[in-house]
Amino acid sequence: MGAPPKASTPLERPLPLDAVRREATNANLTELGHDASNRVVLFAPSLDDSPQFMRRVRVYYNTGTVSVYTSHPIDGKTRKYHLGVDLAKLRRVMMDPKIHECDRWYRCRGAKGKTFGHPLTIDDWCDGPGHHELVNEREAARTRVEELREEHDALKAKLNDKAKQLANAKSWFARADDDKYGDVRQRRADALRAKVEAKRLAMEKLRDERGRYQRSRVRDADALARAFDDTCVCIGTNGTCSVLLFEDGRWRTVGDVSALTKLKNFLAETDDASSIKPTFVSLGPNGRFYVERSDGRHACVGPDELRLCIDTEAGQRGGVASVAFGRELNWFLVFRDGSWRHGGMIHAELNKALWAAPEGVGVRRVSLGCGRSRHDDPWFIEFSDGDKKWGGCCPNADKELSKLGSNRVRFVDFGEDERTMEGGDLWRDEWRSDYLVRYT
Repeated sequence: MGAPPKASTPLERPLPLDAVRREATNANLTELGHDASNRVVLFAPSLDDSPQFMRRVRVYYNTGTVSVYTSHPIDGKTRKYHLGVDLAKLRRVMMDPKIHECDRWYRCRGAKGKTFGHPLTIDDWCDGPGHHELVNEREAARTRVEELREEHDALKAKLNDKAKQLANAKSWFARADDDKYGDVRQRRADALRAKVEAKRLAMEKLRDERGRYQRSRVRDADALARAFDDTCVCIGTNGTCSVLLFEDGRWRTVGDVSALTKLKNFLAETDDASSIKPTFVSLGPNGRFYVERSDGRHACVGPDELRLCIDTEAGQRGGVASVAFGRELNWFLVFRDGSWRHGGMIHAELNKALWAAPEGVGVRRVSLGCGRSRHDDPWFIEFSDGDKKWGGCCPNADKELSKLGSNRVRFVDFGEDERTMEGGDLWRDEWRSDYLVRYT
């Protein structure tokens, strides 16, 4: 078809509207509408079964543009545009809508409205006052969009400035707050650090008082050494087995504890209670023991006299500080106020040390063991003033304790006597007993 024609302009002599309507009447077309502002009039065939398959005719009588919309069963929907027509050509177009002397055309096919041919611009079919008004509205809209963008940029710049001012104000108030209250916060921080440090030092001191290290001659001594650390709150042994309690509430057993089923069940009750921890344990021969928890509950397997003494006097004397078991029915009970009770026979040297203590000095803890005879049972005592004494120990234990010295020894626990034979039926002069020493 060649290049599309140049956009149309208003005719020097527009088509008379009366003449356009007369030609439409002669072509058997009916007027459907008239837009005076855009100088356009719309016509349609009088009969829907028009053999020419014409559906709509728009005549822009100011520019001479005629738009013919046809619907053909073979060619499909087609829109043809005739530009700059006069009355003679208008007559031919209305009489024969399939005339091919059009300037531009396109066909509509498919639901998506694909076009073929030369599409039109707005200037090709309308150049009347309405067209210029539309162009002016578009220009006004573009101008308004630009103005709104400028306003948006200005507001965004103001918002950024306000954000910077707010940040500067916050910084200024923070500096002013530091100048006014900085010393107070620093003192609080120093006090908190001092409190934490004091708590740490108190814990370190407590661990030193309990003893950070241990040496033992008991069954499974290597396993006991691996299980022990400086967080151990209390450790009890009878030579055959040992029980360790820790600061975080954990507890462990080493050796054969088959005879201590009740003890294990009592400790197991604290596994699911984070606020309840075992705090003290003492073991004796023949399955005897005493264990206490942080909630004040305790369990004891021992002589009836010992249990009665604990139940009746412990509450009046501040609680139980330590319990020790010796051979047979021997036991020794120390209360937190420094007072003590004992049952059975105790070593003569221990009895002498008890009555030789200065006035006002109480007992902190005592441990008993089983020696070669009831007169040679090992013992250990610590007084409230820090003085420690021991006796009746086997040569190996006595040598170990003497080497460490009373300043380093914190606690000694004993097991049962153990003799060895040197061939035949001869007993050696040297004898050994199980012991455990905590020291710093």
